[in-house]
Amino acid sequence: SLLESKKVNARTFEPKILLLGGFIAYQKGEYEKAALYWNRLKSIVPPNDPMEQMIDANLAEALKAGNLSAPPKDIVLEQADKMKR
Repeated sequence: SLLESKKVNARTFEPKILLLGGFIAYQKGEYEKAALYWNRLKSIVPPNDPMEQMIDANLAEALKAGNLSAPPKDIVLEQADKMKR
């Protein structure tokens, strides 16, 4: 499957992989990983995109389920942000 072929690549910014990876991690009880994937997905979705509300809701649910105050630090996302500047 698409997810299995990409899941090893922790540096992915592929929306389908991040969305599905978040769902799978959430179902496994890996809330921190789910929050990481959905937060990264949120960073690449344009403002006012129809998916934005769903991503926000999923992210909030993962944070709540994992008793997390914020998504985990994402070194890959930070490096990508630095490269944009």
